[in-house]
Amino acid sequence: MAGTWKEVLKQRDFWIDYFFLQTDPEQWQHEYTLSDDLFTYEYEKRICFPVTDSIGIILEMGEYLPSTSLLVYDQTCPEGILIGHFDDSQPYPIVFRFEEAAQLGEYLARHLPEYPSVPYILLSNFMAITEEDDLDRIHQKTMAAWRQLGLFSDEFIKKEIIDKTTYPIKGLNYNYHPEIGWHWVGEPSYLSYRTLNHPNFPFKLLQTIFEHVGVKYD
Repeated sequence: MAGTWKEVLKQRDFWIDYFFLQTDPEQWQHEYTLSDDLFTYEYEKRICFPVTDSIGIILEMGEYLPSTSLLVYDQTCPEGILIGHFDDSQPYPIVFRFEEAAQLGEYLARHLPEYPSVPYILLSNFMAITEEDDLDRIHQKTMAAWRQLGLFSDEFIKKEIIDKTTYPIKGLNYNYHPEIGWHWVGEPSYLSYRTLNHPNFPFKLLQTIFEHVGVKYD
């Protein structure tokens, strides 16, 4: 029987493989014991984060990380609708703007009072940063979240997480459409389902979730 997914949150190798960090275990051997092997995920596969009684977010883990899928659900599709996928071969990881991931993470933290920074950290793997975003603010938020997790030193967080995962993607931007809301544009947007090229994307459901958790756009 698979263990509860919360059991994995204090395992350093889980986080390294979840974000597909190319970390050299020997470089950090003075601080941590890290493995070169793939992390086998032997816990609950589907992590459900309700936003209301009828809508929410699902994170689905593959047997081997970094394979993860992000879904949204409502009463008409309780199994979820795919909005993002992260792996090392055919990824579609670009889903959220920073404001969306940060606010959604804060709202979902009510489900994890013992690990309040975890929702934001998990969602940030599906977050993209543009050249227009406030990089200092993003770095401060990300550093604070990982510090709260209590697994890695500030040096590790800066070099292995912030420097490798929170940087602007050149040519990526977002536009607002009056009927569907925000969507990604630009050449790198081929890494996203949240574009006008994917008319079956659940734009309205995702926007409803954002409105419910209080996402504010500048």
